[in-house]
Amino acid sequence: VNALKEEVGKAGIQIVYEDRFEPTVTDFRAKIAEASAQRPDVYFVSSFEPPLTTLGRQLKELRAQGRTTNIASIVAVPLARDMTVFEGDWYTDSLVVDKSVMTQFAEKYPSTRFITHMMPYAYDSLRLLVMAFEQGPDPVTYLRKVTELDGSAGKITRAPGSGNFRSRPSVWVVDNGRPRLAGGESESATEHDAAPTGPDVHAPQAESSSS
Repeated sequence: VNALKEEVGKAGIQIVYEDRFEPTVTDFRAKIAEASAQRPDVYFVSSFEPPLTTLGRQLKELRAQGRTTNIASIVAVPLARDMTVFEGDWYTDSLVVDKSVMTQFAEKYPSTRFITHMMPYAYDSLRLLVMAFEQGPDPVTYLRKVTELDGSAGKITRAPGSGNFRSRPSVWVVDNGRPRLAGGESESATEHDAAPTGPDVHAPQAESSSS
């Protein structure tokens, strides 16, 4: 949360309301009313289930009242038991370019829901380690020299001497109850442009203590 606050400040976004709640909360209407009084442009939601779906439904009541409600999130939305609750809303998450990874998962765990968050980066990190050990007796030196990789999340790059690889961010939209890459097809595409942000965009935060 602190890191998010720092980044949105750099982008000119002002947080006008913030609240944390226990995972046992079932009625968010009072909190939503407090946030709504600040006239935010975006409601940012972060939570696990079961409060995630409940919060989503009660936020949508604002739309039923004819009041525009933009909802955004990082990762949380795909965790919802019913993603149609967040129909039309957007969130950021990982992108799997190598679809064979998803196919392998589906074959091995047919009854398990596939959620992409961080998976391609964990997968590619393991691939890098395997490659390093296969290249010879000095895997550390090999890894230090790697500056790019065409992995399951697409091309990731790292400036020489820096520690972290960087990937292109992905923004998803809930379309007919399913994730759709912003500007792309449902659960497919290789890259996208991040959602636009600008000065004087206000966002309240809804944060679960369990997230």
